[in-house]
Amino acid sequence: MEPLSDFSRKRIFDILGNDIQLMSEILDIVKQDFPNHIVMLGQAIEDKDYTSVYETAHTLKGSLANIGAERGSSLAAAILASTELEDFEKCAELYPHIKDSVEQFLKEFERYIHSTEH
Repeated sequence: MEPLSDFSRKRIFDILGNDIQLMSEILDIVKQDFPNHIVMLGQAIEDKDYTSVYETAHTLKGSLANIGAERGSSLAAAILASTELEDFEKCAELYPHIKDSVEQFLKEFERYIHSTEH
């Protein structure tokens, strides 16, 4: 099985086609929203706030899946599962990985948009 990617060009193309303007608008939105969600998730894990971890991870899981961030979505799902088991140690272990994956996704998405503009 092929490893999950931080950024799936195929998924983005399937969703948005080759609409660079729409991609740019979505990038602007996710550049604002995702870092905030990641910070909220980290704080909730640190505080052992089950409800906030669950809600934030759930939001990230769906949002990341919808825009082709396969690895980030999978990590959010793992955090959800760990939260359901009240395993905050596992959540804390997964946190740097989802943070890194989201950062990588944003870089790759921006790079993809710029490469298709030319």
